Amino acid sequence: MNIETEELIALVNEALNPPEYDTKEILQAAREITPTVPIWEKYLLTVNEAVAYFGIGESKLRDFISTHRDEAFLIWNGSKALIKRKLFEKYIDTTLCTL
Repeated sequence: MNIETEELIALVNEALNPPEYDTKEILQAAREITPTVPIWEKYLLTVNEAVAYFGIGESKLRDFISTHRDEAFLIWNGSKALIKRKLFEKYIDTTLCTL
């Protein structure tokens, strides 16, 4: 066998048997390049983020959302409710005594 043949065999073997990738390393690299916005700067909050930000229980907040579906502080992405943080803060400050 000459060098060209050995190189060709190596290339074919590499193509047929790609190296194993570590999924954890790939996910970590993706997280590092994904920008993160602090929760207090976000315009929209998920229910879980709103629970952490406002200190309201998840089931209480979900019940509240289901009874206030048409309020201006909610945006619906399909069946997923997103909360406009500043409008919800204003709603809480001006309207609510208890939740």
